[in-house]
Amino acid sequence: MLLPRGKLIKDEFNPVRMNWLEAIQKLQSGRFSGYLNCRDLRGWGLVLFVSGRIAAVRFVDDHERLANGGALDRIFDRSLSGDTMLSIYRLAEALALELYGVINGETLFSAQHLQLLDIPHLLYTLKRDRFNGALRVAAHEDVALIFFREGSPVGFFHDGGTDLEQEAELSRSLAWQPGATVDIIAGPSGFANNLPDLSESLDLSQLWQRALARARNR
Repeated sequence: MLLPRGKLIKDEFNPVRMNWLEAIQKLQSGRFSGYLNCRDLRGWGLVLFVSGRIAAVRFVDDHERLANGGALDRIFDRSLSGDTMLSIYRLAEALALELYGVINGETLFSAQHLQLLDIPHLLYTLKRDRFNGALRVAAHEDVALIFFREGSPVGFFHDGGTDLEQEAELSRSLAWQPGATVDIIAGPSGFANNLPDLSESLDLSQLWQRALARARNR
């Protein structure tokens, strides 16, 4: 899933020698909010933290889409292969929470060309349907998210941002760049009080040790 980039904490590096358990513990103890972005020629992975909790993990390639335990297992494997690059982006807690809703959402429409859309009608429809979720606007390598609650825009996330910006006007910036597209992603609401912590439901140590064993046997 394409996401805007938050505040860069650590630029792309090869994590082949990184101890993932130690790195995760450090982020947890610092109550980190943000995400780890992992990419290689085979796929893309994301680990989302909200105030120190591992809230969601995803891995996507041409053949499969993995979530949480399966995704983390694959990210460990790919990291130990030496082919992965990892970046770390910090976000405000409120923005990380909004991203959780998007990551767990359902894409209703994908890659719709904005030049072909009636934007006022789209916004009217979202308001009429009391839409919860986000619009993801993409142009070239730039991405922006506009978050909606009960049909009204509540904030905006663009590359380099860390907080939920109040500017949520669809008719500006990326929307009018040549070739700009929009995805409509319906997300859950009311999840803030029931946010999961995957470090409690998954055996991270076991996942990591299994990945190390597979790497030794390759």
